[in-house]
Order: sequence, then structure tokens, then C-alpha cells
Amino acid sequence: MPGQQPDPAIQALLELIRCRCSQIHLYLAGTTQPRRWMIPPLRGWDGNPFNISDMQLPFDRTNINVEADNNLNALTGTVGIGGGKSLQINCLGMLERSFRQRHQSNVRALAHVAGRRKAHGEQNGIHTGDILSYLQNILDSGG
Repeated sequence: MPGQQPDPAIQALLELIRCRCSQIHLYLAGTTQPRRWMIPPLRGWDGNPFNISDMQLPFDRTNINVEADNNLNALTGTVGIGGGKSLQINCLGMLERSFRQRHQSNVRALAHVAGRRKAHGEQNGIHTGDILSYLQNILDSGG
């Protein structure tokens, strides 16, 4: 179906990010532009970064998920529309994860990093269990 437009919520969010990037550039270039934080349209969230359970509301993907499902299940659905909807879903997820990361508390950041460091410190973890083993397997295959 030609003429499909990206979801209005993602368009508004990307325009806001573009605007903030331009403003940050002006700030860093030494003009009088004030430094502003990227806060998305709240869409039902109160804007409090400690209200973690509702923080997904500005990045809600429910409508796009339904549209992607409808396209997939319809006999008239197209690969282009399905791909476009999937890309929007993934883009909103990426924006939500980066927003959460930027606005998390120090305690929450330390808790997250502690779990990753524990996993990375395991003998069978990513470094010595996976990467080193993979490199050894590659070297062994050349003999």
C-alpha cells in the first residue's frame, strides 16, 4: 500500500531528537543556546525518572505492533510495510533503552554493571569461555 507514513509518535520523537542535537551543537559551539535534556512527549508518563514502571509510555509501540501483526496476517500485506513497521518498532525500542540508560540512578547503574561484570568475570564467560575458545578453534582449523 503506497502512501504509508511512519507512525506520528516516532516522527515527533525523531524530530525532537534532531532539534535537541541542533541545540546541543549551538551550546557546544559557544553560543547562548541553553543546554536542554532530551525529554520525549510524556504520553501519560509523569516525567519522573524514578517512575520506572511508566517510563515505557513515551515509547509505546502497541499501535505499531498491531499494525505490523495485521500486515503479517492479512492476505494483502506487503514485505515493505512489514519491514517498515518492524523498523519503527526496533527504533522506538532503541530510543527507550538509551533514554532509560541516560536517566537511571547511580544505584541502578551500579546494580546493572555488577551483573555484567560478574558474568564477564566467569571462567566460562564471554572473554575466556567464548572469545578465547573461538579464537583457538579458528587457529586449530588452520592446521
